Amino acid sequence: MIGIIEAPLNYFTAPGRAGKKSQELNRIYRAVINHLGADEKGVLGKSRTKEFTTPRMIYCYLAYLYTNISLEKIGMYVNRDHSTVLASTKRIQGFVDIGKESICQDINIICNKLNLYDYQKIRIVQL
Repeated sequence: MIGIIEAPLNYFTAPGRAGKKSQELNRIYRAVINHLGADEKGVLGKSRTKEFTTPRMIYCYLAYLYTNISLEKIGMYVNRDHSTVLASTKRIQGFVDIGKESICQDINIICNKLNLYDYQKIRIVQL
C-alpha cells in the first residue's frame, strides 16, 4: 500500500531546499491562501469541506498550469498524492470551461497578483 507522503510546509522552504521550484509553489500557495482567506492548517489537513478543498484545488490547478513541477511534488506541498492534483486540476478546468463566475474571478485575481499570464489563454488540452 502506498501512502501519501506528508512533508511539513517548511520542508520545501527550509535552508538548502529552497530551490526555484519550491519558491514557485510557495508563491502560488501563499497567493491562493491570502486571497481566499483560508486557514492554512485546514487546507493542509484532511478536511474535505468546501472552505478547504476549493483553495487546495485552485492551488493544484495554478501550480500545474504555471510550473513544470511534477504532479507528485505539487501534491506533496499540500499533503496529497498526484492523483488528487490531477483530479483537482480537471475539476477546476471544468469550472473555468463553463465559466463559473466565482472560480474564474478568484483565479483571475490570483493570476494578476502573481503576474501570471491570463488564465483564459491557457487550456489543458488533455490530462
